[in-house]
Amino acid sequence: MTEFLLHDVTRTVAPEGFRRDRAVSKRGMGDGSEAKYDFDTLFYEVIRQGTVLHIVAPRLLNFGRLVNRTRFSVDGRDIGRPKVRNFYRHSILRFANVPVGPTLTLDFPDGQTAETPIRDARLDFLEGLDCELILSKNDDLNWIADHLRFHVATQGVEGLVFIDNGSTRHSVDDLRKAISDVGLKKVALVSMPYPFGPLNRRPRNIELYLQTAAYNLARLMFLQRAGGALCMDVDEILVPDGTSIFDRARASRFGFVTFGGLNRYPDPHAEPPFRFTDHAWSTTPPKDAPDDWCIVPTGPLGKMQWRCHNLENNLLRPFQRLKQTKFYHCLGITTGWKNATRFRPDEPLQKDEDAARFWEDTFGPTAKK
Repeated sequence: MTEFLLHDVTRTVAPEGFRRDRAVSKRGMGDGSEAKYDFDTLFYEVIRQGTVLHIVAPRLLNFGRLVNRTRFSVDGRDIGRPKVRNFYRHSILRFANVPVGPTLTLDFPDGQTAETPIRDARLDFLEGLDCELILSKNDDLNWIADHLRFHVATQGVEGLVFIDNGSTRHSVDDLRKAISDVGLKKVALVSMPYPFGPLNRRPRNIELYLQTAAYNLARLMFLQRAGGALCMDVDEILVPDGTSIFDRARASRFGFVTFGGLNRYPDPHAEPPFRFTDHAWSTTPPKDAPDDWCIVPTGPLGKMQWRCHNLENNLLRPFQRLKQTKFYHCLGITTGWKNATRFRPDEPLQKDEDAARFWEDTFGPTAKK
């Protein structure tokens, strides 16, 4: 029986009259960029770990000046200014020696005020478990269940933090029912229905604030005591190589490994909806997918910031990459919430017989167990 924990992320918006600056120039913006950009989220969540408060925010940019001029208090007691750390796409605010209290009060410099709940970290919930971390929106429930069932069977995944970015095609309860029988021990279902951000011309990904903020929220709220944390998307399937990815991370010097992916497409004459087993075609020459990773959160690099393909400012990545481990990136497993046309390549496709055998001989029987 899978144990579920439901968590709704509480967003705090900037006071009226304040807007976040853009991180790209007008010439660098993509189509629909203005409509997708997060102009008003000041931060997502206030997380208590003992006497320390961690606040996870989109990249502050000009909101940093607003934070510096804001008075923060708990139960009427001033808690001083936070220590602010700014990263590529997110920021972390930290308060030390914070008194007990359920609510953080913000008194902004123009006289406006806001209150937000303080949430206790639930590091006990997934403690010691090998967990997967997934961010998703509107992905088909069959895709999600197939992905998880296979990784439970072949990698020993025991726990899950599933962050839902405001799905409209299914409810959280639908999701809970769909994954209740895939073999997981514990699942934290996190609802985070806020702007994901735009893909721009250049820099392409710099304004996708929610993604890295969500990963680090999961780290601080649920995963710091997990046995392992594997960061993958629903459309990615890790090919078994005889040793679980968690054991490979534990055996590594720094408790962190990355591994490469292979982009695979469905039959060029087929039409959606697709399943994983349709993805036996590649471009000529084949194209690699960006790396995924697995970390031991209690290990030497456990306190570094998490990003989608690496750790923040991790210069050791070339030495942490596993050559024998790979995953298939299934480009037809998409609802277009990030990139609507990605599974229609410009190059001609050819059949990948190794991938075809994998889907028939390994994935199919294992995913159905």
